[in-house]
Order: sequence, then C-alpha cells, then structure tokens
Amino acid sequence: MKHSFNPLRESPTDYWHWHELAAQYAEQGWVWQAHYCQNQAERCAALHRQAVPTLATLENPASPVRERQAFFQAHSPQYLGRAQWTEAPLLAQAFQEALRLWPKDWLAMLYLLRLADLAPTPAGLTVPTLAQAQALEWTPGETVHLWADWRLQAGDAQGALDLLKPLVAVSEDRPLRHSSMLLLADALLRLGQNHAAELALTRAARSPNPVFLARVAERSLAWNYWAEAVALRRQIVQMQPESAQSWLALAQTEFTVSQSGDALRSVARALALQPDMPEARVLQAQLQGQTGEGESYFEVVRELHAQGNPLSRMASTVAMASLYANTLSAQERAQLHCDLCAPIEASVQPIHPAPEAKNSASRSRNRRQRDRLRVGYLSGDLHRQHPVNLFMLPILMHHDPQKIEVFIYHTGHMHDQYTALARNHAATWREVGSWTDAQLAQQIHADDLDLLVDTAGHTSSHRLGVLAQRPAPVQATFLGYPHSTGMRRIDWLIGDPIVSPLTDQALYSERIAQMPNTVFCWAPVDQDPLPKRQGLGEPGEVVLGSFNNAMKLVPRTLDLWAKVMQALPKARLLIKAPGLRDPRIEAHFRAALIERGIAPERFELRGPTGLVDMMQEYGEVDIALDPTPYNGGTTTVQALWMGTPVITLSGDNFVGRMGTSFLTALGHPEWVAQTESQYIEAVVRLAMDPSLLEGLHRSLREQVRTSPLGDIRSYTRHFEALLHRMAFEYHG
Repeated sequence: MKHSFNPLRESPTDYWHWHELAAQYAEQGWVWQAHYCQNQAERCAALHRQAVPTLATLENPASPVRERQAFFQAHSPQYLGRAQWTEAPLLAQAFQEALRLWPKDWLAMLYLLRLADLAPTPAGLTVPTLAQAQALEWTPGETVHLWADWRLQAGDAQGALDLLKPLVAVSEDRPLRHSSMLLLADALLRLGQNHAAELALTRAARSPNPVFLARVAERSLAWNYWAEAVALRRQIVQMQPESAQSWLALAQTEFTVSQSGDALRSVARALALQPDMPEARVLQAQLQGQTGEGESYFEVVRELHAQGNPLSRMASTVAMASLYANTLSAQERAQLHCDLCAPIEASVQPIHPAPEAKNSASRSRNRRQRDRLRVGYLSGDLHRQHPVNLFMLPILMHHDPQKIEVFIYHTGHMHDQYTALARNHAATWREVGSWTDAQLAQQIHADDLDLLVDTAGHTSSHRLGVLAQRPAPVQATFLGYPHSTGMRRIDWLIGDPIVSPLTDQALYSERIAQMPNTVFCWAPVDQDPLPKRQGLGEPGEVVLGSFNNAMKLVPRTLDLWAKVMQALPKARLLIKAPGLRDPRIEAHFRAALIERGIAPERFELRGPTGLVDMMQEYGEVDIALDPTPYNGGTTTVQALWMGTPVITLSGDNFVGRMGTSFLTALGHPEWVAQTESQYIEAVVRLAMDPSLLEGLHRSLREQVRTSPLGDIRSYTRHFEALLHRMAFEYHG
C-alpha cells in the first residue's frame, strides 16, 4: 500500500489519515481493515465536528481484488466475538498473506492472532504474539481493548477484565482510553463488581466526544444508572444544541425514567429543529398517551407507519399500541397484526420450510438419535426487574437437563446477577446483541434446534426479523407479548385454556398450544418477606390499590373504580405507577378521579420506587383492583404473593383474561367478575369481611406456592411436555 502507518502512530486522532488508509484498504479488497479504519475516521471526525467522505464503491476491480472483497464480505468481523469459529483457519491464511505484503500491518496481525485463538491453525501458519501486535499498534492500548472486547462478547468477562486492568493506569505515553473504561465497566458489572464499574463509567463519561458520550448514556440507561444517563444526554445537547437527534435521544431517555414533562419539552425541541422526524412524533404521541388515552396514540402511530417503511420497527409500535385501543374489535386487532407482519416475512426467504405433517416421521427418526430436546430461547430481557426475567428464570432453573438442552440467544446488553444465573442454567449461551438478523439466523440454524422460543413478541427487545427467516424448523412465542404476533412463520403461541381458548383460533396466526392450568407461573427467585400490615378497621374501611402502568388506567377503568369507591364510602384508593412521578401525569389523574366524584382525601397517587420497596408497599393495600380491558400481569401475581387479593373483570382476549387465568389457577374463581356489577360486588364482599381479609393476607402466599399458579416444578414438567409436543406435532 502507498500509505504509511507512521502518521497514525504520530497523530492517532487525525480522521483524514484514518480515512485515507480505509480507502487504500478498500482498493485492495481488505474489507475488514477498511471498515475498521473508516469507523475510526468517523469517531475522530466527531471530535472536530467534521464529516467524513463515504468509502467509494470499486468499479470493476481486478479479479484478485474482487475475489478478496467477496470473501471478506461473506464473513463478518463480528464473528471474532465468538468462543470458536470453524471458518477461522481460512481467514487466518488470508491475513497471513496480508502480513507477507505489509509486515507492519497491525490490524492484519491482530486479526490473525484472534483467528488462531478461535480454531486450530493450519500447518505452516506463523501465529504472532499479543506483544508483537502491541508493538505495532497505531493507538496506545487498542490491541488490548479489541482483544478484551472479543473476550467479553464471547462471554469471558474475567478474561476481559484481566486484559483491561493495565489500562486503568494513565501516563503521558498512555492517555486515558474512554472507550476502554466503558468496556471495563461492562466486564465489572457482569462480574458483580458494581462499585468498581461505577468508577470506570465515571471515567468513560469524561470523553469530550458527543458521539461516544451517547454510547455511554445508552449503556448507563441499560445498566439502570438512570440519573447518569439523563445527565449525559443533557450534556450532549449542550454540546450539540442544533442536533434534533440529540434532543430526541434526551427525550427518549427522560421518558424511560418517567420524566415525561421534561421529555415533552425535549421532543418539542427536536421537532422544532426537524419537523419531519417520525420517531419524535411517535414519542410525543406516546407521552400524551400516558394519561390513558390509548386511542389517540394508536391513531398517530398507525398513520406514521402507513407513511413510512413497512419493514421498520414502527410496525411493532403500532401492534403494541393496538392493545390499548378500545375502538378495535378482536378480529380487527388480529388482522392488523397479520398485516403488519406480512411485509417483514415477504422481505426474506425462510431457511426452513413450513412444517408439514408428512415430515413428522423423518423428524421423529432424527429426534430419536438425540437424547435431549434442543430448545433455543430468544431473549434480551433476562435482567432483574423485567417481567420476562421474573417468569422465565425459574423455568430455566427447573428445566431437566437430561430432557432439555437449553440454548439462550441473549439479544440484550443489560447484565446483572440474574443474567449470570440464567447463563448458568443454559447448556449454550450466545451473546448476540450486536449481531444482525441474518447472522443470528444463520447461527440458530447451525445450532440445529428442535424448537426456537421467542419471549418478546412486539416488545422493544424483539427480533422478529430473525423469526421471519425461520432459522429453526419449529418456532413458538411465549411470555413477552399477550397477543398473537401476526407472524405466520411462528408456528405456536403458548397460552392456556382461558387466555387463549381453542375457540379463538381464528384470532391467531400461530397455532394455539395450551398449558394445562395457567400460562404463567410465579415462583420468584427473590423471596421478598411478607409486608407488615396495620390491623383492619370496621367493615368497608379498606385500602384499594393498583400498581399498574398508567397507560392501563383508561377512562373505562377509572369509571369502574369510581363506582367501587361510591359503593364503599369508607374506602381509600392508592394508585402507584411509574408515570406518576411526573407532575403533569399526576395532575391529570388527580383531576380525573375528582371529576368522577372521589374526594382528594380519599385517594393517593404515588410514583415509582425500587422493586424491594414496591413489594413491601403491598402491605398498605387490602384489595388490589385489576384494570380493564388490559389486565395486570406481573403486578397481579406480585400482589397475590404479598398477600393481597385481586379482583378482575374478565375480557374478550388474551390481555383481558390474564387475571382470570391467574385467579382460576389459584383456586379463587369468586374473584373473577363477568360484568362490572359483579366486579363491584366482589370488591364489596371482601371489603365488608375484615376477618376473611386478614386471613387472606396471612395465607395467600402459601396458597400461591401450592397451587398451579406457583408450583414451579409441576409447571416446568408440563411446560417440557408441551415443548416436546410442539416440536413434533406438525401442521397439515
């Protein structure tokens, strides 16, 4: 190559040197090096608020260059983050050729070194040492940083930490590496060393680069350092006051941490700078929908989706919003989901054909050759407070490893002790958060699963683009989304006879698979102690409560609760929701309750607290009120677990029947109402019997534990039997 590597060693933040080197790599077909150098050019340019030219596409390159280019384009450098890679020797030979041409090519040496670590090297291949690569590196510490990053991606947090420790010491020759501090924080958090991680995160946040600070803010938010994430986003908009995207990112962060008033102001600033931002309009509508006005939010996002790319994630935003839209019939909502997913499925070719009954005999023969059912779980939500984790982790802990071989494809970026616990109960764990849909689909296909189970549906961590490619012969959706996905390449939806009766099959694009009792089982890993309670007063002198998301508190729910309060003049109402931290939302619901005839002294509105504190607050609630038409899920079983009975109104779809399913499995069908008048009567009946209520407060936990709602061992055996049936009972 014409370009010398020396200028980069002398001035490693000169973006033009990086770009020139990227262009020369591209001219020779060395795609991996070209992309790395171009990314570095863009990172350095952000420091100077400069734009970097895009890499030119080669016109009719010479045959060797064209072949090399095609070879590297077919293999992603992201695979360096695996624990092993069978194709590594082929690439190692290619990089040895690069070193023969340019002995001081640090990147080629580093890639060769890593590839040799992923698979046995061919005979005659000379493998460099890490020290040799460090001697050639263009940026101090970059060799160790990249190697640590690959180790962390492969799941070796301790190995990454061992490599990164020396970078903590700063000197004139080795300045502070902000990106390495962020990587160090990640490794430390995975190892449970939170205090040290916080120190590393503080160091990372000293960067003057707004693009990098955005990464720090994103990770801080994912790791539950909410105040730090908001502060960083506000720092970035001070650095880039004319950046609509930065204002939008601030608004999204403020929304996530329930600062919706600030978020509304930030999103308005983003729209003032760039009025045609669909994401900003969606967020603005979502913020307005926090006051239980789901219909208006749904109409806004549906209109924006119709105007944009049908393959965008906006499709899932529309699907989620439809669950809160009372104006849709069950049939209309089901058809909408199918319409939203059809373009996604049409855009890719499936790896596996749709299952057919005629294949079942050959599949059964293949299955008998394996001792265990090979099941993959696709999830990005295996961390503490997420509902998917609260329900999924006990299943993983109780799977019979002699019957089920568990693969987990972890698509998220949050890691804590619960993530580590989930990993300990997987035969194979793959960190795939940064993988493309195509890469992940190919890996799942290579793992030769019997069944792939999605746990996200249309929620924010979903990978429907992977499921559309049908990387497993049979696919199911479970737990994360209380409705049909509308994805026809997902074969099964796991429900139960109440939330998804077979008579509703026409409302599902998937075939319904039913657990025998209830679709969810509550067997928490953390054994929260029962809360301390004040003794009950006179009959009817009770506290009614709800800890549900504010979006579920639609006018119909508030109307119903107002009638309950009217029937119990001595009762008080406690509503707790994350959104109620915001004065705007709190004022809205305060006015709504007063308008419905509930005196201010008879109700209390509370914002969010930590999970441990929230669970103890159930001790202040004598009877929990389930919202309608979107029932509580996690909040219902949490209330029952803490000794608080729940009254529900049964609906006409999955989200409206979750309470019915829970309470029926618990053995309390008398707490399930079919009409609003029955709902009021059920609440009054409990409220007027203090001795019954006090007994329930003491005994409900044990009732949950011994019922199908909480018997995790029995539940998991039924679940495993269902997994087998889904894997080998094919559609005709």
